[in-house]
Amino acid sequence: DGTSRAANADFLQPIIESWMADKTRSEVVDTLNAAGVPTGPVYSARDVFADD
Repeated sequence: DGTSRAANADFLQPIIESWMADKTRSEVVDTLNAAGVPTGPVYSARDVFADD
């Protein structure tokens, strides 16, 4: 739940960053969605205008 994640953010953040470090945004989204985690990309302003 959100409260538990927030309470453990300092512990979880480096683990998540390490896991994501060698993956593309698409790989992260696809992997999490396949595991049943509702996920979508976070776009920068540049990404929004470049998205087809």
